[in-house]
Amino acid sequence: MKGKYKAIIALLLLAILLLLTLTMTIAYWLPTLAGIWLPQGTRIAMEASPRFKRGAIVVPDLRYFAEDCALATIKDATLSHPQRWRIHLDTLNLNVDCLSKMPLDQSGPAAPRTLSEWQSMLPESLITVARVNITPFQQFSGALRLTLTPQQQSLHYSGPSLSVDAQLNGQLLELKKLKIQAIAGMEPIELAGEITLPPLTTSLPEEGHLATKLRIPQEPELVDVALAWKAEEGAFTLAKPGAAEPLVTLPWTVSDTIFEVNGGRWFWPYTAVPLRGGIALRVDDWKKGLENAVISGRMNVITEGRAGKANAVLNIGPGKLSLINSALPVQLTGEAKQDGMVFYAVLPGEISGAIADPQLHFLPGALLRSRGRVIDALDVDEIRWPLAGVRISQQGVDGRLQAIVRAHENQTGNFVLHLDGQADNFLPDAGLWRWKYWGNGEFTPMQASWDVRGYGEWRDSVIELTSLSTGFDKLEYGSMLVTEPRLKLDKPLHWQRDEAAPSFDGAFTLNAGKTTFSGGSTLPPSVLTFSVSGKDPASFQYEGNLRAGDIGPVQVNGRWDGVRLRGNAWWPQQVLTVFQPLLPVDWKMLLKDGTLYSQVAFSAAVGQGFEAGGHGVVKNGSVWMPDNQINGVDFVLPFRFSHSTWQLGTDGPVTLRIAEVKNQVTSTHITADLEGWYPWSEAQPLMLSNVNVDILGGKLRVQQLRLPQRDVALLRLENISSSELVSAVNPKQFAMSGRVNGALPLWLNHPQWIIKDGWLTNPGPLTLRLDKDMADAIVKNNIAAGVAVNWLRYMEISHSWTHINLDNLGVLTFQANVQGMSQVEGKRHAVRLNYSHQENLFTLWRSLRFGDNLQTWLEQNAALPTVSPTALPDVRCQTRDKACEETQ
Repeated sequence: MKGKYKAIIALLLLAILLLLTLTMTIAYWLPTLAGIWLPQGTRIAMEASPRFKRGAIVVPDLRYFAEDCALATIKDATLSHPQRWRIHLDTLNLNVDCLSKMPLDQSGPAAPRTLSEWQSMLPESLITVARVNITPFQQFSGALRLTLTPQQQSLHYSGPSLSVDAQLNGQLLELKKLKIQAIAGMEPIELAGEITLPPLTTSLPEEGHLATKLRIPQEPELVDVALAWKAEEGAFTLAKPGAAEPLVTLPWTVSDTIFEVNGGRWFWPYTAVPLRGGIALRVDDWKKGLENAVISGRMNVITEGRAGKANAVLNIGPGKLSLINSALPVQLTGEAKQDGMVFYAVLPGEISGAIADPQLHFLPGALLRSRGRVIDALDVDEIRWPLAGVRISQQGVDGRLQAIVRAHENQTGNFVLHLDGQADNFLPDAGLWRWKYWGNGEFTPMQASWDVRGYGEWRDSVIELTSLSTGFDKLEYGSMLVTEPRLKLDKPLHWQRDEAAPSFDGAFTLNAGKTTFSGGSTLPPSVLTFSVSGKDPASFQYEGNLRAGDIGPVQVNGRWDGVRLRGNAWWPQQVLTVFQPLLPVDWKMLLKDGTLYSQVAFSAAVGQGFEAGGHGVVKNGSVWMPDNQINGVDFVLPFRFSHSTWQLGTDGPVTLRIAEVKNQVTSTHITADLEGWYPWSEAQPLMLSNVNVDILGGKLRVQQLRLPQRDVALLRLENISSSELVSAVNPKQFAMSGRVNGALPLWLNHPQWIIKDGWLTNPGPLTLRLDKDMADAIVKNNIAAGVAVNWLRYMEISHSWTHINLDNLGVLTFQANVQGMSQVEGKRHAVRLNYSHQENLFTLWRSLRFGDNLQTWLEQNAALPTVSPTALPDVRCQTRDKACEETQ
């Protein structure tokens, strides 16, 4: 007996030792054992053996391989059975790319074939996964909860971009919610419906209906999405509620070998010209899986513009889409029309790479062209985009990017632009795109040719223009000729688009040669330097200065906020003599003295236009000419400009003060004030006031002139010295002394008159003396006229009154009544002279030979009346002189 006990104890110890050994080495033998039931070509692997913890089995690591690709990886799995089986996984990593290596026939001979057989084998259990990672679709990661019983199976999946809530009762699958957001920033898609599954798991669902509502950016209302099928036929529709024509209709059929969409239609009304077309798609051997299915199809788009209708066709396949390496030929051929533009495409290409990361490679001969009218005045002769060798993927665009533009504008001329660059996995704010550009053209309005060239790059979030040179050979317009203006970069234009630390800066120089004007004036070579700094091209500050020889610098600074350009300009005080080159030589004007300074604030925006306000000041200006000198000029110009209207005088009127004007007649203390709007209107008049001139020993004054004129503007003459006037005119035929007052009512917009009912009179005595030689000559040639002339040889005028009118044709008419004493040969005679005269003043001003004209007029008109007394001067004697009586 004692030996039997020892044997039993030994066997028990051996069993315990064997059990412990199997448990300790489970990571080595379990994968091999499981391989008996796993599909051929697949296996499991464990890095550590399971362990027991608080009545549960913990598996630290378990991986499922398809060939050498890890299809699934489990981390920290816990298996327990408190009331029902419960499995919890901390992490489940799924690699979708490994599905392509799974064998097509995954069932053994004894595997269940019907859905009910699979369901009857399910124990009551709860499976939870804290984190499901799906490679390469990480955006669809989330948490999984699966509740299983033989009668009902429920699935709940929750993630930031994918949520599923579904329940299977027998063959009826109820999809309560499927919410998916495929692209960040887009609204998620939600699906709901019911599907009747087939009895056999190898067949397609017998019938079903799925429906959802989808929001597209172009449509404010949700659109309806529906998928319905029964047996081997079905249809997919996308439609706007209440619309007569659906956006997409895809009727399809399916057989054991072919899935086909035939007679599909699509319609897109959200562009300037509605687009529509057809879709046909065929998938052969679809049951063999994605790797072995052959895809082919055709899609067309019909467009219509001012040039008529156009058709473009996209041919697809035959080829395949693969989880690892797709090979699907595509080619877009045809033309499209929109408004006045026509696009021509011959774009052969191939879709390659994994379906999760596809690439479109354009083949040799890929070319996109366009021509037509962009706007009313700009005609595009041709735009060419060669695309051969360009590759497009999720990482970006890779390859050589080129563009050639040939166009002409009816008013400005022809031009050609080239762009050539190399992209390296480029997307906006990712990758690298280096480019160079060059071109030339004509600018007909200014009889000029221009050119442009430069380099730049877009690296990740930084756009940098490293080189720029553009300019004209000349700018010639009217009387102006600018020589070789050219704009260059002093500092690369740098734009950092990173939202965390955006920046935008650069520096430019605009050089121009000498600017000449046909009148002879010249502006020295000028230089404009300016820089910009800010966050982006829609928000930056700028500053610069302009200098032309000794003129300037004019300093400018301001900012641009994407809507409105604001700025300030200062012209610091400098002497007026620096502007001497701007005065033509034949003007014979010499700037002798004075200073100028100004300041302007401005803004410009769409809808507002250009607005500005500021002031300019000239102090103590002096201009000398051969016959004139203008000294002591003080000019203050406060202004505001808005909506094509100048407001002159804002804080105060525009003021002009001139100390002295020297010519034949010296004028001093000249003043004038101007305030109002230009162009003027009844609501916004322009007022000229405080006009004063000290001249000829007296004064000229205009109290106020309003434009548009409603009341007469009265020009007053006060104490004008006739002797100074005669001395200035310097006639040899007569002399005069004494002072004159008067008033000339001025009209600027009268239909007939410039001066109406003006008058002149003498406040004191006037003396008139004719030249003896002239008077003797008149007496000798015309005895009758000589009698009258003798009375005027020396005359003391005690009172005179002259009535003056001037019409807008220049015809001056005046009637004078003169009373005084004539002294001839020692005798004094009282004389009353009524005199009428008419002459075109404009013609008279064209001649400076005033004295000779007067002598000629006296010879022709100083005659006694023979027919009509009113046609000639009325001379009446007021004495008893015998000669006078004989004359009467």
